Amino acid sequence: MPENLVELQPGRQWRGLAWLQRRPLRWALLFSLGAISSFAFAPTFYLPVLLITMPVFVWMFMRTAGPGAAFWDGWAFGFGFFSLGLRWIVQSFANQPSVPDAMGPPAVLLLALAMGLYPALVAAFTRRVSVPSLTAMMVFALAWAVAEWLRGHLFTGFPWNPVAAIWAVWTPMMQPLSLVGTYGLGFFTLLIAISPLALHPAYGGGGARGWIWPGFAVLGLVIWGSYGLMRMNQTPFERVPDVTVRLVQANIPQKLKWDRSLRRDHFSDHLYLSDSLPDPDGRLIVLWPETAITDPFFDQKPGGRAIISRMLPPDGVLITGLLRAETGADGRPKAMNSVMAFDSFGQTLGQYDKHHLVPFGEYLPARSVLSALGLEKLAGGLYDLGSGSGPFTLTLAGLPSFSPLVCYEAIFPGAVVAPMERPEMLVNLTNDAWFGLSIGPYQHFAQSRMRAVEEGVPLIRSAGTGISAVVDPVGRVVTQIALGRRGVVDSGVPVALPNPPLYARIGDGLLVVFVGIGAALIIRRRKTRNAGDAG
Repeated sequence: MPENLVELQPGRQWRGLAWLQRRPLRWALLFSLGAISSFAFAPTFYLPVLLITMPVFVWMFMRTAGPGAAFWDGWAFGFGFFSLGLRWIVQSFANQPSVPDAMGPPAVLLLALAMGLYPALVAAFTRRVSVPSLTAMMVFALAWAVAEWLRGHLFTGFPWNPVAAIWAVWTPMMQPLSLVGTYGLGFFTLLIAISPLALHPAYGGGGARGWIWPGFAVLGLVIWGSYGLMRMNQTPFERVPDVTVRLVQANIPQKLKWDRSLRRDHFSDHLYLSDSLPDPDGRLIVLWPETAITDPFFDQKPGGRAIISRMLPPDGVLITGLLRAETGADGRPKAMNSVMAFDSFGQTLGQYDKHHLVPFGEYLPARSVLSALGLEKLAGGLYDLGSGSGPFTLTLAGLPSFSPLVCYEAIFPGAVVAPMERPEMLVNLTNDAWFGLSIGPYQHFAQSRMRAVEEGVPLIRSAGTGISAVVDPVGRVVTQIALGRRGVVDSGVPVALPNPPLYARIGDGLLVVFVGIGAALIIRRRKTRNAGDAG
């Protein structure tokens, strides 16, 4: 047998598709299928592509000789999926003067290779424990959901573009997030996406019988959408009385943001925008984005706080992101990516330090080793940023309590609220200027909206540039400032749901139940098959 041919199980021929046995062509097709799948996410939301790419992917790796060959098929698919889905990261290199632009594409490809391990393991596991059947389809969907959970937790986690994020295109379809969360919704989404595979005799039976599974998928979508519409209709928009939030988006390009000679200009720009609208009735919350204040010693300077006090109306509050310097326990300087709240007297009301830092962006993993190899953080600076203690609820007198989230902390399901401290809103400050006008800011916003539905509380979001928005507790966008726009807008603060949704109470507990059921099905199937072989 030629070296570059894929081994097949006895009796399984490709019948007219012999060229797919050749690994370079086969992997090129699988890479293309993964790449095309990435267009199901924001901002394109070409959801129907998954009805083609996912069934073909499963069909291909299930025809291999064993889990080893399926692993490489899955890796090729995952490599394509993440190469295109994470292409926005290239912009971060173009926006960082201290790093060559040419490093962007290789960095994305290396990350895509690493992330491609998850689909590879899914394919290998599915091929190992099942044969082409309806059970294999269930195993695949469940294994993918578990792999997404692992991707969100291992090595600090990177749960970017979970399959469930495709439903941000239509808010009613996001509502099951309140019940099963991101990973549970991803499981059901994959079952629907691979339903056309049931038309194949090996998976669902030929003829009319093969349409049963796709028919259930369509019925499931109808029930799913109907539930979403009903839930939204039962949750009319209500605003917190006498409280207005003012979103400020200065649209400062990343290449200029950290220019020390422009530090005062950027601060003045935020002040001007904040004061450009008339004072509303009741109390005002002014929201500035992540690191809107780039002077690391700002909080120690009374002059800057005095300027803020003059900008705010009586009883007004500024919640802003800023870089903050302090001395660590070892006596060395330490910088923190922080959120601080100031009142109309310039006094500090509360503080939060980002705890989920970005590897290579805010700190260098295994610094002693990688630094010796000449590698440094993508974001410049001599020191790694320090991390906070974790999510918590910040309470300011007379205002809704909130959980501060800096940048991509908002993409982690089940990790945006402190245990036993349910807030009345999520406040997400971010600086998506890193990624320019690419797909990144759209995908970041789509995933942030999912947290509002899961937790049943509104999301208030301010971006340096990106998408600043107010989102109600069922995911509806109340108001927003578009990507690449400079502006300011006032909005009411939506009222949180009176009771936390099921997912907010039990987290990914239902995923554990799905895993248990799936394991039972696999064991039963294998016992039945072994008994048949013995007979």
